[in-house]
Amino acid sequence: MEGNNPGAGAICVYDTDCVFCTKLARWASARTAVTFTGHADLSHRGVDESEYEKYLVFAGETVGRGHRAVAAVLKTMGLPWRVFGHIIDWVPVRPVADVVYRKVAESRSCTVNNRGTAGQCSAGRTADQASKVRP
Repeated sequence: MEGNNPGAGAICVYDTDCVFCTKLARWASARTAVTFTGHADLSHRGVDESEYEKYLVFAGETVGRGHRAVAAVLKTMGLPWRVFGHIIDWVPVRPVADVVYRKVAESRSCTVNNRGTAGQCSAGRTADQASKVRP
């Protein structure tokens, strides 16, 4: 990633059917050059697609999952967000950040998706499956 354009070339995979996740991705995409998507083949970076069921995944200079992915995205933004990213990724804070991330991830509601219909989260589905509109 280039110094004057942090986040350029980085990818962040999130659940596009989750309203909460989508709103955060839109907020973040207005503040960083990171590409946000519902699916990406990151197997060459050591990411198994099954991880998308559990985590937000960030692939830039390094690969981060869960709270480490949140921290990585924040670190590509300007102030004050970059500082928050470093705090989340600070070794003494990581266990707390992990618990908070997991609680939020477990509590998010995906019963109403971005198309306004009832359904389940799309995390972990293939690109073809994620692009299909549910009845």
